[in-house]
Order: sequence, then structure tokens, then C-alpha cells
Amino acid sequence: MAFTFGRPLLLSVAQFDAQWLGALLFAYGIAGIAGNFLVGISAARRTAPTVAAIALGLLLAPWLFLALGGSHPGAGVALLLWGLAYGGVSVGLMTWMMQSAPRAVEIATALYVAVFNVGIALGAWAGGRVVDALGLPAILWLAGGLAALALLLSLALTRRPRQAMR
Repeated sequence: MAFTFGRPLLLSVAQFDAQWLGALLFAYGIAGIAGNFLVGISAARRTAPTVAAIALGLLLAPWLFLALGGSHPGAGVALLLWGLAYGGVSVGLMTWMMQSAPRAVEIATALYVAVFNVGIALGAWAGGRVVDALGLPAILWLAGGLAALALLLSLALTRRPRQAMR
């Protein structure tokens, strides 16, 4: 939802010159790759706590951008945290799906890919509606709030019996 508005956030909230966008988004991408590898290492052993850590990162990143995004260093730190957390989403959730349906991995992963892509589309659409109605800061509040709900759900699932969830 908020990812769609990274460029406008960097330009209008953080007040970066457009010439810096390529480097900033490249750094975001590198952080995303790092997040992908870090989550890949930990998700296989401790899936639910790893997903909870991702949700925590996705909770903190937009709220950190709200708090510190008016300065270049603050926005840079928030962007790197955002990249690190979001980079782990796909591998963390894919691992969770495969562990949840070990006898139907192909079906589970196909369903996951479909839901993930629909989520991206609906998030961009809903985010556009929120930004049009309430402005850019509102999208960060909403994204952080939804990540807080994801964190609560993942913490609840962490407490489930071991055979149901790793």
C-alpha cells in the first residue's frame, strides 16, 4: 500500500532532489535483497517468529518515516529498514505456506502467488484512494497500522502448538 508512494514520499516529505531517487531506491533494493537472504536463513527453522519480525519491521518503517522522514538521514534509515523488512516478505510467507501444506506444496504456492499479486494490486488501489482523500502521511499511518495487525496475528500464531506452526 505505501510502497507505491515511495517516490512521492522521498520527494515531498523527505525533500530529496530527484537526482537522488535512483541511488535511494537502489539502496532500498539492496536492503531488500539482504532481507530476502536473512529471512531465508531463519524462516526455515523459526517461521512464525520470523514472520513476526518482518511485521515488526513493516510496522516500524512507516512510523519511523513519519517521525524522522523530514530529514535526509532519517528518511534514509527508514527506507533501508523498509527495504530490509519488505525484502523478507515473499520468502517468509512462501516458507510458511509450504510448511502449512506439505502435501500440496504446488497448490499452496500457486495460491500464494495469486493472493500476493492481488494484494499488491488492491494495496496500490486502496493506497491511492487514501492518498487522494487524506494525503501522503495518512498512507504511512495506515500501513503501520495494518502491519501492527499482522504483527499481532503472527504473534498469536507463534503461540500455537509446534506441530501446527514452526
